[in-house]
Amino acid sequence: MRILLLQDIKGLGRRGEVKNASNGYARNYLIPQGLAKAATDSESENVQKQTQAKNNEAEELKKILDDLKAKTDNHPVVVFIKVGKRGEIFNSIKPLDIEAALKLYDPIIPKHSEIEIKKPIKEMGLHEVSLNLGRGIRNTFTIEVKPSI
Repeated sequence: MRILLLQDIKGLGRRGEVKNASNGYARNYLIPQGLAKAATDSESENVQKQTQAKNNEAEELKKILDDLKAKTDNHPVVVFIKVGKRGEIFNSIKPLDIEAALKLYDPIIPKHSEIEIKKPIKEMGLHEVSLNLGRGIRNTFTIEVKPSI
């Protein structure tokens, strides 16, 4: 029996996939538990359209990240930090600081992105930072930490 999975099921497949399952397993367990429903041709078409749309979105996100990497190789994103009278830094750069500077630099970055820092940034200069957009889409870009005036 062809079924459309409504949730991830270990050993069978992921949510949104159309799979073949035995009639008894589908009718007695998957469908009554709300884990799947019988797949019709129209539902299969809808699933294919949604899958294609997700793939297109993922390609666009990858292109955005590649463009960001190319831009920041020559002109890094500038992040300002408060410093003392002698140039000492009291705080570290946090992902929110980088996110705010990145939005000023390139407003196209999606809202659900996550900035990952390997170790706390507590010094001036150039640093590599990773931007994770989910679904395995990630890339690194360069930031430059400068003292605020």
